[in-house]
Amino acid sequence: MNRSFYALLVSQTATNLGFALYTMVVVMHLYTQTGSTALSAAVTLISAISRMVSGVILPSFADRFRLPVLLIFSQTTQLVVLLCLALMLTQDVSASSLIVIMVLLAIISFFNGWFSPVKSSYFY
Repeated sequence: MNRSFYALLVSQTATNLGFALYTMVVVMHLYTQTGSTALSAAVTLISAISRMVSGVILPSFADRFRLPVLLIFSQTTQLVVLLCLALMLTQDVSASSLIVIMVLLAIISFFNGWFSPVKSSYFY
């Protein structure tokens, strides 16, 4: 096994763990701040829809860019947006901050939806 495989393994493990943890944190934060189960459930719905949309859009990008570039871009974007989301969660939830939180969740999930297909195409 070469070095890039281990880098990908560590990256994928961290991404999957981070995705699960941040989803739980966001759901708990929204529920404690608003008391709304509907808003908390919207986190999962937005995530699923964003992943489906990313799967539809990915082929057009995969034709234009090399797969390693897409992997690095996807991971980096997720990290940056996740840091922005963490900043948003330090504030009280208002209507405008709720919209921003949901948009950030959609962006993270969109790029997370790229990871598995690109990884599979690249290594198999």
